[in-house]
Amino acid sequence: MAKANQEELNPQETIDTLKARGLSCSKLQQMEKRQFEDAKKFRQVGFNQIAEVEEATAKRIKSLRKKVCLLK
Repeated sequence: MAKANQEELNPQETIDTLKARGLSCSKLQQMEKRQFEDAKKFRQVGFNQIAEVEEATAKRIKSLRKKVCLLK
């Protein structure tokens, strides 16, 4: 059901939705950087599974950021 809702939105609606929620390209970039840093910290203390989840989240944020920032 969520996929159907995402497919219906055009790129401009997605950008407008993110802006209405207070997200900008720079904030997405900060979130991405923070996730990668957290993954690094978790890996250093031996929590590899958590680090992998953090990296996957960072990659999803990066993908979203690339789509949104290019559409400006």
